[in-house]
Parts: sequence; structure tokens; C-alpha cells
Amino acid sequence: MPSGFPTYEISGGFHFTLAN
Repeated sequence: MPSGFPTYEISGGFHFTLAN
């Protein structure tokens, strides 16, 4: 999955994976 895109986490809500 590309970094920097919002990925939906079932645990809570929206989790953003930011490219560092």
C-alpha cells in the first residue's frame, strides 16, 4: 500500500500512513 494514503483501520477509524 502506498505511503501517504489514508488507510481504513478496523480497530479505530482512519489511520494515515505518512511517508517519512
